[in-house]
Amino acid sequence: MPHPRAWAEVSRPYWLKVADFDSGGAIRDNKHRDLGALQFPSAEWRAFLSAIKDGDI
Repeated sequence: MPHPRAWAEVSRPYWLKVADFDSGGAIRDNKHRDLGALQFPSAEWRAFLSAIKDGDI
């Protein structure tokens, strides 16, 4: 996985974190970092973020 600019906390009590990089994005469970992260290529990541912003999900 590319090194993210930063992981952002997106849920309370801060168990879910997301990272945005030039090549896509990732989501991880902060309580279980050893399990890794779900990674998404750029096109899928941008579509996911757009759907959130548009209120589709």
